[in-house]
Amino acid sequence: MVQHTIQPVYNKNSRILILGSFPSVKSREAGFFYHHPQNRFWKVLANLAGSEVPKTVEEKKQFLLYHGIAVYDVIESCDIVGSSDSSITNVIPSDLSIILEKSSIQKIYVNGNKAFELYEKYQQQEIEMEAIKLPSTSPANAAKSLEQLIVEWSVIKKDIYRPIPKLDKEICDALLNWYYHHARILPWREEPTPYRVWISEIMLQQTRVEAVKPYYDRFMEALPNIEALATVDDETLMKLWEGLGYYNRARNLKKAAQVIMNEYDGVMPADYEELLKLPGIGEYTAGAIGSIAYGLPVPAVDGNVLRVITRLVESYEDILKPKTKKEVMERLLEIMPEEKSGDMNQALMELGAMVCIPNGKPHCEDCPWDTRCMAYKKQVFDQIPVKTPKKARRQEKKTVLLLEYQAKYALHKRAERGLLSGLWEFPNVEGVLDGEQLQQFLADMGVSNYELLEECDGKHIFSHVEWHMRGKKIRLEDMPKGLDVIWVTKEEIEEQYAIPSAFEWLKKDSIRS
Repeated sequence: MVQHTIQPVYNKNSRILILGSFPSVKSREAGFFYHHPQNRFWKVLANLAGSEVPKTVEEKKQFLLYHGIAVYDVIESCDIVGSSDSSITNVIPSDLSIILEKSSIQKIYVNGNKAFELYEKYQQQEIEMEAIKLPSTSPANAAKSLEQLIVEWSVIKKDIYRPIPKLDKEICDALLNWYYHHARILPWREEPTPYRVWISEIMLQQTRVEAVKPYYDRFMEALPNIEALATVDDETLMKLWEGLGYYNRARNLKKAAQVIMNEYDGVMPADYEELLKLPGIGEYTAGAIGSIAYGLPVPAVDGNVLRVITRLVESYEDILKPKTKKEVMERLLEIMPEEKSGDMNQALMELGAMVCIPNGKPHCEDCPWDTRCMAYKKQVFDQIPVKTPKKARRQEKKTVLLLEYQAKYALHKRAERGLLSGLWEFPNVEGVLDGEQLQQFLADMGVSNYELLEECDGKHIFSHVEWHMRGKKIRLEDMPKGLDVIWVTKEEIEEQYAIPSAFEWLKKDSIRS
């Protein structure tokens, strides 16, 4: 008797069940289904989903769950002679009821003729669901080419996709009433001019509200209007932005301000399409400025809003796909109250930030849509929104040198392209230098007399890479040669030069102390 080793893979979101039959000698090898390098199953599904082919066992399981696919075998165990399917006897069928009861299976697909034959014989009558036969994806038995397989399997893509349904206009009143009673007092809401809304929305991208407040106040005091922003020198602008990260946001603010001064007579355009033409302004920011400052009946859809709406309608569509965002925007545009569009957009943002939160259990008991929210009713809010899994961040090790010479510190300006482009940093090299390597590095610059004062470790996470850094504070007796740096005082670092937050740990521990 051969026992099937593959456990069923499914969850509440599974809408498609794919069954196979793997009783042959080769297939009985431990982990065949997940480990066989030629298994076309993963290549075909990845092609259909427009994703990379998953490689590890965990990646493959997550791939299935993410795309709403359940996988199991038609048979639990059987007797078989050699590897011939025709010799299969004493079949014990798999119990599919556990999957069907705990998921939302809409269709069943079966791989290969033998598996389909077994399903019809042992499963179909009990389950009362007809299956669709697919050509086998086994590399040894594939009856058709990969191109033909993809044509056969393309129906799966249609079954998985469900458009965002239309929204009821009545939800607007409940949400606005909640917002008027619970809206936070924020500095940019007190006087929502186009400029103030613009600056706040750009700052709030990738940054928490509480963290933004002091930066916003400082920025508005230094650059109170579009003209001041358009003419500010780059070093001052970067210093004002220091600590907020994503410095291209600040550069685009200045570029857009210059366009407004030159092409719009210094007045931010009150037209959605014209706003989109400005550097650094996308659909969300244009929607926020247009609705809040000008009362335009346009939606402003960010991550908060996508999370709120997909939970409300129980949508398992990927919120990182442009198609999903486009549909949410269309649904909101259909119900947007013309006289209160700005309040509606801010209410959606507020609901996502304070109640329908991204991390942890949402505060559904405080939600104005608690009686309408499908994710709350079905208790699946922890499974929505659905996002494409991020690729693992690349890790890089660096040695960061805090070089002190005659009470001044070395700063290096990064290249104008790439990560942290055009910003000042402490000199650094790839890898972690030991004592001998450090001595040689300094000797190459003509430095033989130095004192290693202290060492410390730091870490900074960017969206796609992690820096693991070893900091070395070094007092030099000789001026280094051939080092592309400037020498500045502690006071100048604090007041004039913008140092990215990636190096804040070294600045705080070694300079300010």
